[in-house]
Amino acid sequence: MKKLLLLLVGLLVLAGGGVFLFGGSLLRTGVEKGGTYAFGTETKLSSASLSILGGKIGLRGFHVANPEGFRSDRAIAVERMELDASVTSFLSDTIEIERIEVESPEITIEVGPGGTNVGGLLENLKRHAPAGEGEPQTPGEEKPSKKLHVGLVQVTTPKVRIAQSLLGAASTTIELPGFEMRDLGTGGEKNETTLPQLLERVLARIVEAALASGARIPPEIANLLRQETLAGAAEGVRREVEQVGKNLEKAAEDLKSRVKGILPK
Repeated sequence: MKKLLLLLVGLLVLAGGGVFLFGGSLLRTGVEKGGTYAFGTETKLSSASLSILGGKIGLRGFHVANPEGFRSDRAIAVERMELDASVTSFLSDTIEIERIEVESPEITIEVGPGGTNVGGLLENLKRHAPAGEGEPQTPGEEKPSKKLHVGLVQVTTPKVRIAQSLLGAASTTIELPGFEMRDLGTGGEKNETTLPQLLERVLARIVEAALASGARIPPEIANLLRQETLAGAAEGVRREVEQVGKNLEKAAEDLKSRVKGILPK
């Protein structure tokens, strides 16, 4: 019995060592694939670290390329991200994340013939929003299986860079105050969020902060950004209203069935 216990302990140590040796590279590959899927453009990550016992994930050098047709070298660059998560929840359908810290994100805004690059990224992210009950899925795309419960998102020292564009705007950088977002995807199954939805909300929040900052953003660019971010917000509200309506219809049908069951025949 003692030898068996020692063997099990040895296997666990070897397995843990394997996770620590190879977990970072596997995690980096997963983040790059997930980001590319969500944004619809190439996503790169310099390095990733994983602490199983502490439930901490560290990401460095997160870069998202622009949609096709834009000239700037990247759309999003994040110096460092850290997540406190329940590692065991990664094996379930819903990933539990206590905190996400996003350090020094920089959003580059560029205008092209059809709008801004940020608008293009937001549109790509919206394509992955879960279809409502009875709505068809987008052909050729898989619905993400993992849902997220996120207690807190902390964004520190965000920046927005206005790149030189077709509208003649000179390159300028806007430094913004940090902000927090709480209880994303919590509060029951109907409120669960996905990775693309989470990224969409954080990206839109940074752009909205830049528009509200009073910085000298060319009016043409500001108007485009308002239209693109408001379109995303309106779509989110529409889905929520539709879901509420469906929930009310279902509740009414359930009530009708219960009443019918207790009435004398």
